[in-house]
Amino acid sequence: MNNKPKISVILTSYNHAKYIGATIESILNQTFSDFELIILDNISDDNSVGVINSFSDKRIRFIQNPVNMGMVMSVNKGISLAQGEYVALISSDDIWLPEKLEMQVDYLEKQQNVGAVFTSVVVIDESGMVSTSVKNYQNIFNNAKNKGRDEWLGYFFNKGNCLCYPSALVRKKCFDELGVFDARFQIALDLDMWVRVCSRYEIYVLDEALTKFRSGSNSTSSSSFSGDISSYESEVIYQQYLGFEDRLFSKIFHCDSSEFSAKEKAKIFITKCLEKGGNHMNVAFKVFNDVFKNPTLEDTAFINKFFSERKNAFKNFKLIRVGSTYK
Repeated sequence: MNNKPKISVILTSYNHAKYIGATIESILNQTFSDFELIILDNISDDNSVGVINSFSDKRIRFIQNPVNMGMVMSVNKGISLAQGEYVALISSDDIWLPEKLEMQVDYLEKQQNVGAVFTSVVVIDESGMVSTSVKNYQNIFNNAKNKGRDEWLGYFFNKGNCLCYPSALVRKKCFDELGVFDARFQIALDLDMWVRVCSRYEIYVLDEALTKFRSGSNSTSSSSFSGDISSYESEVIYQQYLGFEDRLFSKIFHCDSSEFSAKEKAKIFITKCLEKGGNHMNVAFKVFNDVFKNPTLEDTAFINKFFSERKNAFKNFKLIRVGSTYK
């Protein structure tokens, strides 16, 4: 007899006594009840632990970390403990509507080629009201329109993230096959994961707004957006594209061919990065350093031609990567 839950909900906690009770209630009140709730607290020094201990539901597994492991390591610890077929992610200040898990499980059960399903989102402020902040994430989340995985990967490359971390329900096998969240990341851990998932699976966003994402000065939700991503994180995320199989790479970048040598692929990728600008330029130089360590005359001509045509864009550019041969 299999007593394992269908879903493992991973809830990380740190100094959110004001919000975490409502978050837990929104999880326990789900119409789909076959889940375990793994709560990991990073030694909060407010009353978060007291609020958590006020709940006696047998589905709760409460773990107090001996030290503050940080959000990423706590999530990964939760995933390692997860027994469910699916993993749901939520931060300690966000809210789910009652039908969220039920609708997501129903979709994943019917669509075996989909690795993760998200929901539409309502952005709320610190008081729980619909957010009217200048930095309102609602417009970003509204860009999460369904598309094929190649189009998602193209969107992530050109515009960054538009998917909401606490709205995600992910097949556990995605983490088993693709790895957990990158502990080196401070900001874009979610974008990095969505890129990895889309490298192998489709994803889908439900039309229904079943997640309330809290924005504000004390929010700990890890949804990241292009303006927030560091140069280092951009390098790690976007270099993955070079490892995609040729046909997927071709569809993402609208290439004429679907077969490439390593250098042909790198040249296309470098061109796309430099056209995009911003942190993508650092990615371009990093790839050039890695791939063209012993450039041929043809390789050098390609780079010189590109810089010549775009010299104004690089006039004030300074590469910040330590150890680069480019200054």
